[in-house]
Amino acid sequence: MLMIPVENTSAVQLRPIISVSQANSVIENFGKNIEECDIPWNKRYKINIDLLKTGDIEKVASVLCELITREKQHGLSTSDRKMFILTKNIFCSELSTVLDIPLADVFEQVLSKV
Repeated sequence: MLMIPVENTSAVQLRPIISVSQANSVIENFGKNIEECDIPWNKRYKINIDLLKTGDIEKVASVLCELITREKQHGLSTSDRKMFILTKNIFCSELSTVLDIPLADVFEQVLSKV
């Protein structure tokens, strides 16, 4: 666990954790509006990195959903696999904390939506 004084959160660009209602909404909407993304891997990788850098949980969810879909359809390259693991950890750890449920349960819930 990382502990940072509250007055320093803006200096290190931390955002507040999402609410329970936001977490439930993200899980409920996970897998909706899936688009087939057939662009070169390097452009797709950059787009996904830029989405992750925003810190917006819904954008993180869209990256995770796209990677799960890609894995089911084509399999993942090494770089996509690393991004999948990173994205899954970011997404599931926040929702697990907010909803007070195990990481594996969060992932199972979203996996059932795709």
